[in-house]
Amino acid sequence: MSLTPERARQILVVGRNSFIANALFDTDRSLPWRTIGHSDPIDDSTLEGIDTVINFALHPDLRRGEYDSAKDLDFQIAMKIRDKDIRYVLVSSRKVYDAEHQWNVKEGDNLEPDAPYGMNKAITEKKLSAILHDKLSILRVANIVGYEVPRSRGSFMAMMLGGLKEEDTITLDVNPSVRRDFVSAPKAGEALARFLNNPQPGIFNFGSGHAVAMGDIAHALIEGFGRGKINVINDRVHDEFVLNTEKFSGTYGEVETPESLLTYCKELGKRHATQ
Repeated sequence: MSLTPERARQILVVGRNSFIANALFDTDRSLPWRTIGHSDPIDDSTLEGIDTVINFALHPDLRRGEYDSAKDLDFQIAMKIRDKDIRYVLVSSRKVYDAEHQWNVKEGDNLEPDAPYGMNKAITEKKLSAILHDKLSILRVANIVGYEVPRSRGSFMAMMLGGLKEEDTITLDVNPSVRRDFVSAPKAGEALARFLNNPQPGIFNFGSGHAVAMGDIAHALIEGFGRGKINVINDRVHDEFVLNTEKFSGTYGEVETPESLLTYCKELGKRHATQ
């Protein structure tokens, strides 16, 4: 279900240039999206007619450094809307979970992040829960992949596509059999639109709920690109994970199948070959 123009006008999207925000906008670019940048002020005029806010912006220091509420845009927005009848959608991460137990992980499982990004997201979740209570929805997001260039972006897909273009090689630092929960950007955008049409309170794992091997993704990209090879520089089995998405899919429908993901990756390879 796509958003209606009336519903789109009720949602404020913060971080309009983000990768995931644009996946949402791509579901229908003709909609009257209400968007602001991460540094734009949020006041009563910004919030007029708004009943849902979702933020995709993140201060870069919160990816690798210690938590600082002055850099936590989610916290700052929550404080501004705490006394208003506005729902907040927190874009969190699967990295809040115990790093050693992320296979079929459920929303109620242990939060024991072991790296700054996950730790900081867990802190934000706790702080916003105390401020917004049942006006808060939390999405713990898996890996979302799309056409990300240049290679210097450093993301999983940017590195793969960059390696193909520059060296006809996809370099993996894990065993190709390592399985992870991936969602293509288009399917993520569609699922977000369904969620934002009727956001429910609580915590939802946001992923495909399926595990796909890294090697399968690499082969799909190579097939679409028309040439290339895989170079494994570290044969470790590392960071395998799959989210249990029964709660989300039970309300909003399945996000993506492995077949759909691999077809998308093949198309990414084709697109990259023409750039």
